[in-house]
Amino acid sequence: AEIIDPDTGEVMTDEEGTPIIDNAGSTTGEIGPNGVEWNYTYHVPTEEEISVVEQLMANARVRLYYMDDNIINIISEEAAAYFDGQKTVEQVTEVIQSRISLYVMENKQ
Repeated sequence: AEIIDPDTGEVMTDEEGTPIIDNAGSTTGEIGPNGVEWNYTYHVPTEEEISVVEQLMANARVRLYYMDDNIINIISEEAAAYFDGQKTVEQVTEVIQSRISLYVMENKQ
């Protein structure tokens, strides 16, 4: 369905005058390095998704050290639950922090 501007009641269009379709997109997928197949359906981002990306960008830091692949895997695994709509940002953040803290404590040298 086309997106209707709530202020004017008219169909919203992109820069080229093409109507913007609500959550239009396509699906892509690959087999990850761990052999697990994943799929993602691209769509018009929701306001919540835009907000999450803006927050991530605002808080991004340059990584000045090597990050353990296990930590990257924890983040990737748990973030998937948010993008699948299974958990909120707050729930995912709490689980990531907990898992990484436990991992770091178990692997101190």
